[in-house]
Amino acid sequence: MKHAVEDGEQGKSTAGNLTRKVQLLEDELDASEKHAKETVEKLRQVDVKAEHFERQVQRLEQERDQWEKKYEDAQAKYQESKKELDELVRSMGEF
Repeated sequence: MKHAVEDGEQGKSTAGNLTRKVQLLEDELDASEKHAKETVEKLRQVDVKAEHFERQVQRLEQERDQWEKKYEDAQAKYQESKKELDELVRSMGEF
């Protein structure tokens, strides 16, 4: 009988230890899930910012291309005007 009582007490102690371990593991799981959700939300925010900056870069590249085209057009007009002026000066020099 004494042996059965000791086994019962040891079983209760083991069950109590296992219950505490389960509770600790559940708490750890909850903390890990919370951390994972926070990390996913931060990643989503980073993705949104990255998309915003990608659009901004594309817009700036288009603007740069427009300015380069305007510069090239102005450069071509300048060269044409310079050529016409040189021809005019040369023809006036012949008079």
